[in-house]
Amino acid sequence: MKIGFFTSNFPFKDRFKINNFEDDWGGVAEVVYQLSIQLEERGHKIQIFTNSPLNKKITKRNGDIKISGYKSTFKIGNTGIPIRMMINPKDYDLDLIHAHRGTQFAPLAGFLHSKIRNIPYVLTVHGITDYDRKFESLDKTVALNLFSKIYPEMIKRSSAVTALSEKAVNSCKYLKHADDLHIIPNGVNLPNSKLLANDNKIKERMGFNSSDIIILFVGSFVQSKNPDLLLKTFEELVHSYPHLKLVFLGEGPLNQKLRKYSKMKGLGDKVFFPGFVSGKKKEHYYVSADIFCLPSSLEGYPLTILEAASFKLPLLTSDLEVNKALVKDGHNGLIFEDKNAKSLTKALEHLIQNEKLRKKLGNNAQELAERYSWKKIVDRYEKIYLETCYKGDQ
Repeated sequence: MKIGFFTSNFPFKDRFKINNFEDDWGGVAEVVYQLSIQLEERGHKIQIFTNSPLNKKITKRNGDIKISGYKSTFKIGNTGIPIRMMINPKDYDLDLIHAHRGTQFAPLAGFLHSKIRNIPYVLTVHGITDYDRKFESLDKTVALNLFSKIYPEMIKRSSAVTALSEKAVNSCKYLKHADDLHIIPNGVNLPNSKLLANDNKIKERMGFNSSDIIILFVGSFVQSKNPDLLLKTFEELVHSYPHLKLVFLGEGPLNQKLRKYSKMKGLGDKVFFPGFVSGKKKEHYYVSADIFCLPSSLEGYPLTILEAASFKLPLLTSDLEVNKALVKDGHNGLIFEDKNAKSLTKALEHLIQNEKLRKKLGNNAQELAERYSWKKIVDRYEKIYLETCYKGDQ
């Protein structure tokens, strides 16, 4: 089957790496990457249409995966809009289009091409869709409100629609228009057991002591993820627990603010900012960590929870419904009240003091990750592809 993915972002890593170029990416991009790799292994041909991370069009091909990255014509907010993504895909012979709605332009482009070519269109809604509010910029507010007029029709005319959780479905009034709706969560790759067995050696190789208790944050440094709340909580606790360390993996608008605060409070040898990392280096940070913390006030579907769970980390998260769908308080992690510093401090200190509890929660977290292996997730998508193409041939 020839499958076309439309996505606003794709991780140019591993076999698709661009020379001398480093980029960061989020959960939507990682999902498209994993689907592409696994589907290629099953004999499918994959064509990816996405934004170029460079100021020019790029084309990458490896095996049966080809990537077309389009230069942004203009921006709405921080999102690049590549108009040529609307035009060029008409020249490609595809059996099915699968669009991923993180931002809006890519799924709209994919929808138009599916109708022009009269081929099945599958739409995956990543996160919770909310257009009934004002955004940080006027152009984004206007654009998203215009998109909200088209969105119900896109969903209604999709061959199939997938959402990541029941919470996402219940929070999106537009999904009621879907004729064929599926709940398919994100997946995770399970780490090699030998890697997990060498946790203390890797910890020391990463520059930590085996006795250090390392708290790990993974994600964008944006206000909705509340990294500043975690940093201030850490500052309050570190004086009582000198072996405590905090690692922030990621980049974002709050980067300088977090670094400045850390330096001002004399936490330079306690708080670390490696930036955005991927591959083996990211795995080594997960292996080195003792506690994973996600203090977000807004999440679509937190892929990092599954990543941390796969590395047997106890999960410390805010009480968002999407988090609670994965994290069971006292079983595989602890839940604290969103934006409540006292609640976070109490839960974090409980984990710091109790190594036996950390191990118990971590072991249970790994069982969670095993239920979400990418193989199982791709099985479900492949079944949808085959069913929609079969219906289209009738």
